[in-house]
Amino acid sequence: MADDSCSSIPNTSEPEIEILSKFRLKQRRVDQTDIEKKLLLYSYVPIEKLAEHVAQWRSIYVTKKPSDQWATVGIVDRCIVRKQYMVVRLTDMRGMHAHLFMTGKAFDALHDKINKATILGIFEPCIVWSSEMRADVAIQASRTDQLLLIGTSYDLVQCIQYVTQEKQCENMVDGRSGNYCDRHLERLCKRSKNTRMELASGDSALEIRWARVSKTPQGDVYESTSRMQSNTTTRKKEFTYTIKGLGSITSDGVHLQTRNTTSKEDKATKKKELTEFLRGRTDPGAEMLRLVNGIQDDRPKSPALSKDAMMKMGLSTRQVLTKEEAAAKKRSIDALLKTTANKEEETQKKQRYVYL
Repeated sequence: MADDSCSSIPNTSEPEIEILSKFRLKQRRVDQTDIEKKLLLYSYVPIEKLAEHVAQWRSIYVTKKPSDQWATVGIVDRCIVRKQYMVVRLTDMRGMHAHLFMTGKAFDALHDKINKATILGIFEPCIVWSSEMRADVAIQASRTDQLLLIGTSYDLVQCIQYVTQEKQCENMVDGRSGNYCDRHLERLCKRSKNTRMELASGDSALEIRWARVSKTPQGDVYESTSRMQSNTTTRKKEFTYTIKGLGSITSDGVHLQTRNTTSKEDKATKKKELTEFLRGRTDPGAEMLRLVNGIQDDRPKSPALSKDAMMKMGLSTRQVLTKEEAAAKKRSIDALLKTTANKEEETQKKQRYVYL
């Protein structure tokens, strides 16, 4: 969906600054006084401190339970819409990310109104967890009063480099630092380095980082931040979260289907249908299905192979005996065993002579 909020060059008009998050606005949808009134009942948490705030719910220290009355503001840099939910990635354009899962009435009302570069306010969200280590912070909103569309970002723009002749790079960058993402900026610098002999022989490399300003008695000190905090909002690794009412969903919108549990009545019905289907069948496949599902066939079993094939394999081709035949066979075997036992007893009673 094409939108003016994803243009590659920031608007030249004078931007308006959102007081809480300090994000610059190209277009405002909600008045600042209305935002401040709504935040009277909530404690504001900047998105760069969201991970530290959420960690309180899993702290090993026994302290006062943190309040659920909190809110945050972030810029949308990715939107993934599905049939029942929407996954939004929030950023501060400094490498900090958080994922928002929109479900229920919030999804029905706002899924077509949120685009890239939308500045979104989230109030009293539900924290969702991941079993993976070092996963990004993720929250869930299911009510419309939990979300507030503040406006459109002035600085978040799309990388102007083209991946193919017709496809533009999808990475979103901070327009104040340039119009190229880190990947294409490093590629351009590497290409330029290879054409300059004074740089081609060295081992110098390009690292793109944001400078962090700290106040000291001597004045402002500029320190480089971590490598992960750059002007590009792209992230390669995706995480899996457990969403209430939906199950496991990844941060890129993939719903991991779980195996549905069937009731005892459904299992009994399916077993009965399978029994009727296998009735009278004597092929090896039917026998295997009976063995796996615990189905017993009342009919006498006949060999699956022909008599000639069984004789070649050295197997017996006898049919199943009736009750009368089995009883007669048992009497014959018992009589034979009894006769053999009597002969052995007579042999033991017979006197033995030793010739000297």
